[in-house]
Amino acid sequence: MKNNLLLLLLPFFFFVSCKKAEQKKEPLPRVEVGLVEKKTIPIGLNAVGHCTAYNSAEIKAQVEGVLQTIHYTEGGQVNKGDLLFTIDPRPYQATLDKMIAVRAENLAKLKYSTEIVSRYESLLKEDYVSALEFDGFLRDLAEYEGTIAANDADIRLAQIDLEYCYIRAPFSGVAGKKLIDIGNLISNDGSTMVVINQIDPIFIDFSLPEKDFRTIMKYRKGHAPLTVDIQIPGEKKLRKATLLLVDNSIDPNTGMVPLRAQIQNKDSFFWPGQYVEANLILKEEKDALLIPSKAIGTGQKGRFVFVIDEDNTALYKKIETFNTYGEHTHIKADIKPGDRVVTRGIINVKPHKKCTIITTEKKK
Repeated sequence: MKNNLLLLLLPFFFFVSCKKAEQKKEPLPRVEVGLVEKKTIPIGLNAVGHCTAYNSAEIKAQVEGVLQTIHYTEGGQVNKGDLLFTIDPRPYQATLDKMIAVRAENLAKLKYSTEIVSRYESLLKEDYVSALEFDGFLRDLAEYEGTIAANDADIRLAQIDLEYCYIRAPFSGVAGKKLIDIGNLISNDGSTMVVINQIDPIFIDFSLPEKDFRTIMKYRKGHAPLTVDIQIPGEKKLRKATLLLVDNSIDPNTGMVPLRAQIQNKDSFFWPGQYVEANLILKEEKDALLIPSKAIGTGQKGRFVFVIDEDNTALYKKIETFNTYGEHTHIKADIKPGDRVVTRGIINVKPHKKCTIITTEKKK
């Protein structure tokens, strides 16, 4: 009987012992942690903006003719005054030469008329020529003088047309793709041949809600120019721009206030049309708490972090988040500088349970 009972209980003991073994072998969550920091940070208003060329010119022909040469490289840098296109200048050179020849002919007539007036002026005093005839000489002289003035204007116009055959860059910038090919007949119809964009410096255009307008004007008035932190999404580096403009009207369709900042761009880091994150800096806040942004979790009760105490136990902490600064986020919570927060492996962490610390991120 006892043997039979032992046989019946044996599987149960085996199951319990296996269960205990399994529990003993359950590993602790492996996590990476970062440190909570206290810093002086800028407080501002966040917006999404885009880059706008400092100058942008659609290059168009002002004379008609066959396109002979394209002098620039598509997408390349051009300097102010660089030759971009050459339109066949021969018809315009011929027109200029003709105008010069016509002026030379009329100039000879003017000189002859001047001599006639000079010669007959003394004869008029001695009554060898009538006053009416002398008035005719004066009229001819005035006509030739007017003709020469008209010839000079025609020559200047012909020179301008000839210069228009050589199309040059109005400012330094980046040339876009060509919109016409060599050998095409260029018409003075407003068609764009290439677009030149000046990207250094470059504008940052963004908008903020109407409700922030009074706050913006409050900090802008009587202070040094406000700065704007500019960041490309996904990039760590922040760059400083200077606020240039609060537009003179609020967009009635969107209820947004258009703003414009300017930033140096010698390394072509920003590009026209590129989207950026903009933070208009209003003031600085001392002793602000910063944590690595990747430490923030979102649950049913809102945002939270796990703080690892000295015993490597995870403590659940609810947080309130504000602006982000690079890889860190400004928060308000019941934590203190130097605390360790879980930055990786948070999905496996449970409140009041121990963790295994893999690495600790250093302060940056």
